[in-house]
Amino acid sequence: MVETLLFFVLIGCLLGIMTGLTPGIHVNTIAVIALGLFQTGRFELVVLIVSMSIVHTFMDFIPSVMLGVPGEDNLLSVLPGHRFFLKGKGHHAVLLTVWGGIVGGIAAIALSPIFLKFLQKSIAEIAKAIPFILAAVLALMVLKERETGKKIFSLAIIALSSLLGIIALSAASSIKNPLIVLVLGFFGAAPLLHSLKNKPVAKKQGSGEEKIESGVVFESALLSVLAASFVSMLPGIGPNQAALTVRTIVGKIRESSYLVLLGGINTANMFFSLIVLYAIGKTRTGTAVAIKQLIELQPEHMFALVAVSLIAIAWGAIATVAISKWLLKVVGKFDYGKINLFVFAVLVAIVFSLSNSLGMIAFATATMIGFAAIAFGIKRSHCMAFLMVPTILYYGFSLTLP
Repeated sequence: MVETLLFFVLIGCLLGIMTGLTPGIHVNTIAVIALGLFQTGRFELVVLIVSMSIVHTFMDFIPSVMLGVPGEDNLLSVLPGHRFFLKGKGHHAVLLTVWGGIVGGIAAIALSPIFLKFLQKSIAEIAKAIPFILAAVLALMVLKERETGKKIFSLAIIALSSLLGIIALSAASSIKNPLIVLVLGFFGAAPLLHSLKNKPVAKKQGSGEEKIESGVVFESALLSVLAASFVSMLPGIGPNQAALTVRTIVGKIRESSYLVLLGGINTANMFFSLIVLYAIGKTRTGTAVAIKQLIELQPEHMFALVAVSLIAIAWGAIATVAISKWLLKVVGKFDYGKINLFVFAVLVAIVFSLSNSLGMIAFATATMIGFAAIAFGIKRSHCMAFLMVPTILYYGFSLTLP
C-alpha cells in the first residue's frame, strides 16, 4: 500500500512540474482529466492530485520570472520577479519564492490544528468584512500614486478592469474559461507587448548565490501563512488579492520580501484548502473540488496527506531550483526579443484553443488595458480590480458570480 501511494506521489510531482512550466495548463485541467481516467473513491488519485498541486505552486514561478507569463495564482510575481530577471537575477528571484514555499508550506502544516479551530468559529464574521477590506485596498492603491494625473489614470484603469471582469466573470457570460483569458491578457500579453515595443535586453543571468537573509524569509513566509489562512476560508479571494492586501496594509515592502510572501501564500493556501474541505466540506481551490468528487476526507486521510504534502514540498523545491538553473542557461543563449514574440504567439494560441471568439475579444481588451497601464506608468497591480471588484459585489450585494 505504501509503495503504491509513493508511486502516485511520484506521478503527481512529475505532473506538477509539467503544469507549472506550461502557461495556460493548470492543475485543475489535469485533475479533471484524472477524474475521467480513474474510478472515484480511490485515495491514490487524491494523493496524486495533492502532490501535483503543491509542486505546481513552486514551479509556476519560473515562467512568470523568466518570461513574464503568470499563472492564475501568481499574477503579482510578474512585477518584481521579471524585473529581477531583466537585471540578471532571475534565479535569485525564483529562490526567494522557493524559500517562501518551503517555510510557508511547513508552517501551514504545523499550524493546521489552530487554523482548524479558528475556521470553525470565525468564518461567518470574516465573510462579512471582505467587501470593506478589498474596497479599502483599492482606495489605498489609488491614493498611493503621488501625482494627481496618475491617480486619475489609476481610477480609469481600475474602472476599465472592473467592468471587463464583471462582464466576463458573470454567470451570464458566454466566454469560455474567462479567468485564464483575462489573466493572460492583463498580466501575460500586455507586458510582452511592452517588451516588444521597447526591446529590453536581459542581462547575463547570475547563479542566484546572492545572500538571502533568513530574517526576511521567516518574517515574510510566516506573514504569508496568515494571508493564506484568510484566503482559504473564503470563495472569490485568491492568493493575489491576499498578497495585494498585505502589501497595501503593511506599506512599503522590499521586492525580495514580496517574492517570499507570494511563494509562501501559494503553497500554504493549497494545504489550508484541504483543511477547509475536511472541516466544513467547502471547496476553495480546483484541487479541493476534484478531491471532493473522489472521497470524503477522514482523519486517517489527513495524516497521510500531511506526509504527502511534505514530500511534495521537498520535491517541488529541489526540482524548481534545478530546472531554474538549467533554463536560465538556455534562455541566455537566445535573442530575448524573439523569445518574447514566440511566447506572445503561444499565449494567443492558448487563448484560441481554450476559449471562443468572445474570449479572444476579452483577451485583446485585457491586453490593451494592461498595456495602457504600463504606458501611463501606472502599477499593473491596479488591473487586479478585474477580480477584486466582482468579489466585492459578490460579498456586498450577493450577485451571482462563478
